[in-house]
Amino acid sequence: MACTQPTYAGWTTATTRDDGRGVAPTLEWWEMGLRLLAAAALGGLIGFEREYNEQPAGFRTHILVTLGAALFTMAGAYGIAEFVDAGVVRFDPTRVAAQVVTGIGFLGAGAILRQGINIRGLTTAASIWVTASIGVAVALGFWAPALITTALALISLLFLRPIQRVVLRQLRRSLYKIVVDLEPSGRVAEVNEVLERLGVNVRRMRTVGLPSQQRQIILDVEISEDSEIDDVAEQLRSTSGVSAVDWTR
Repeated sequence: MACTQPTYAGWTTATTRDDGRGVAPTLEWWEMGLRLLAAAALGGLIGFEREYNEQPAGFRTHILVTLGAALFTMAGAYGIAEFVDAGVVRFDPTRVAAQVVTGIGFLGAGAILRQGINIRGLTTAASIWVTASIGVAVALGFWAPALITTALALISLLFLRPIQRVVLRQLRRSLYKIVVDLEPSGRVAEVNEVLERLGVNVRRMRTVGLPSQQRQIILDVEISEDSEIDDVAEQLRSTSGVSAVDWTR
C-alpha cells in the first residue's frame, strides 16, 4: 500500500510505501510555477544581455528556451508518478518525450532563416520547442505546469516586445549606426583613425563593396556623453575619400 506524505520542508511531497521507501517525488503546483517563473527570469537576464549587444538570439528567445527546458525536465522528474506502482515503473513514458526533444530540434532549425547579415526565426524556433514541452506535459497529465508555461510563453511573445524596445532604447541612447560612403580612393584605415581620435567606440564594422569601387562602411558605434553625433559625422565627411555620411539610432 502506498501513501503520500509531505517532507518536513513542506515543499516536496513523495509517494511512499509502508516501509518508508520513496516511490515517486511530486511537487505542489505553486512550486512548479515558481520554478518555471525562475527559469524564465534567469533566462531572460542572459537574453537581455544578448539583446543589448545585438546578437541574434535575444531576450524572448532565451525565455522560451529556458521555459521549455524547465518543463521538459520537470515532466520527466515529477510527471510520471501515475506510472509508478509500489516502486516498480510499469513502463517509462519519458522515452517518448526524449525522442520528441530530439525531433523537435530539427523542426525548429527549419524555421531559422538567414537573410543577408540578419538571422530570422530564432524566436519562432524557440516557441516551437516550448510548445513541444507543453504537449509532453499535457500528455502526462501535468496540467498545472503546462498551463503556467503556456501563460508565461504568451506573455513573453505578446507583451514583452514593446517593453523590451522601450528599455533598450533608453539603454542605447549613446549607440548609433553610421553609414560612410567611400570613393574608390578612400581608405577604411583613415575612417578608423578619425573615430579613434574622437574617442568613438566601434562595436561592429561591416564593409560592402570591392576596394577598387565605391564602398559603404556600416558602423555600430558608441559615443561618449561629452561628444555629439553631428560633430562625429562632420569630421568623417571632411575625411579624404569620404563622399557621404549618414547616421541613425
